[in-house]
Amino acid sequence: MPHPNRTWITTVAKANLVLLILIALILSSGSRAAGIPGSDVPYGIEPSNDIQVGIGYFHQGKLEDAIRVFSRIIENKPEGPETDEVYALLGYAYLCRGWNAEAEKAYSEALRQTSDPALRFRALLALGQLQLDNGNHDKAVSLFNDALRASVGQDKAITYTLLGIANYEAGKTAPAREMFDKALNIFPDDPVPDYYIQLIEYDVKKKSVLFPKKPQLGRKGIAGKKADTKTSNLGGVVSINSGAKYTLTPHIKLTLGTKTKIPPEGFFISAGDDSFRWHDWQSTNIEWRLRGDEDGVKKVSVVYYAEDFLATSIAEASIALDRRPPWGSFEINQGDKYANNAFVNLNFSTYDKLSGVTGVCLSNDGRIWTDWMTYRSTLHNWQLTPGDGTKKVYARVHDGAGNISRVFSATVQLDTTPPQLWFINVKHLNPTSVEITWMTDEDCDSAVEFRLDGDKKQTITISDDKFTTFHVIYLKDLTPSTKYRFKALSRDLAGNLSASREYSFVTKASE
Repeated sequence: MPHPNRTWITTVAKANLVLLILIALILSSGSRAAGIPGSDVPYGIEPSNDIQVGIGYFHQGKLEDAIRVFSRIIENKPEGPETDEVYALLGYAYLCRGWNAEAEKAYSEALRQTSDPALRFRALLALGQLQLDNGNHDKAVSLFNDALRASVGQDKAITYTLLGIANYEAGKTAPAREMFDKALNIFPDDPVPDYYIQLIEYDVKKKSVLFPKKPQLGRKGIAGKKADTKTSNLGGVVSINSGAKYTLTPHIKLTLGTKTKIPPEGFFISAGDDSFRWHDWQSTNIEWRLRGDEDGVKKVSVVYYAEDFLATSIAEASIALDRRPPWGSFEINQGDKYANNAFVNLNFSTYDKLSGVTGVCLSNDGRIWTDWMTYRSTLHNWQLTPGDGTKKVYARVHDGAGNISRVFSATVQLDTTPPQLWFINVKHLNPTSVEITWMTDEDCDSAVEFRLDGDKKQTITISDDKFTTFHVIYLKDLTPSTKYRFKALSRDLAGNLSASREYSFVTKASE
């Protein structure tokens, strides 16, 4: 595909592609962690170096810094000899950032100012695809037809493919098939138009065939022949968000390139569905938006084209789009209403459909939170605030994609104070039974441990599980005229146990 006025950015990219990929991976790691590229644009540099500086930022994935540099060049020299090229670079930076309205304005200005046929062709393709993304299929077809009239050589294959895509997305399968056939007449091994032809045939076959063969990008005989050394050596690669498994936003970062020094001419990319878009080779790092409204695993497919279309290579990577936060609840001490220890267990029941719950943080007041901790279904020894009373614990969890749940909470009544036992009394009913009564300051159960006066080893316990403040326990089947010793015991609702001192009584003599 001849481009007599190749942009600086393409020239730099093709100079040493492997090195650029490594540099881009290293330099972009910091910006990836922050989410937004940092701004350290050296505006004091000489104007003659501005374009190269902007291109450098572009390759590092610092798109916002590149946008600032290109915008500054246009501001300083709005009618400069290279302004049309700068507008095109600015448009592509906007496009990769996902700012389509700004990209359209920049490309439109590049088209208005340029007299370079190659730049005009690039701008028309970009503007047509922006219209395609906006659903303006007729306008996209018009722009692609303008590009077709300006195209030469292999440019026509790309334009025919885009015309086919525009018609296919508009539901016009007959003209779409015609355009894809024309593209394959120019480049018979092109996997993209072949894939769309499979889609068209699949839509027809599935109406009458029970299990039609699903379309396959790069089926045998397409996207490179085994005997073609140039094809097998191209070795395209793509990485999404530095190899992350999940993303909570459809806006992703792609690292592109090939494993060898064979320079790509450009690439078709499909980000999450069957809608392929064309890019001239300009940067190893671009930002892109996954397509489709539903969460789930999204496959990004990239078809690289070698210079003069001598070879193609398909690279694919997947990432799960997960935008729904996890949800659930938790209990304190498995739902107990009371606790008698400030250290409690938290028992979680949480759910997440895609990436799973991976982190949790906690608070005793809803304002001061712990750091994120590794999520476990049971968290042991969480410390409540000091002092008896109603305690509320707050929690939130996050999933593997980083979605954070709403705040949910659980309460428990902390009671660390044992009950008080008052007015312990023994009432003799007959020679073989007595009634023992006492009172407590809170609702408690009742129990009496008793034994023979001279037998410290054998103790009998009589209990009543009813919670009350007035306690009655009957001791029966006693021996007349015998001395016994006993303790009264009560346990409150929180499990605090109190025991009286040991008392004694002597049963009545037999009558």
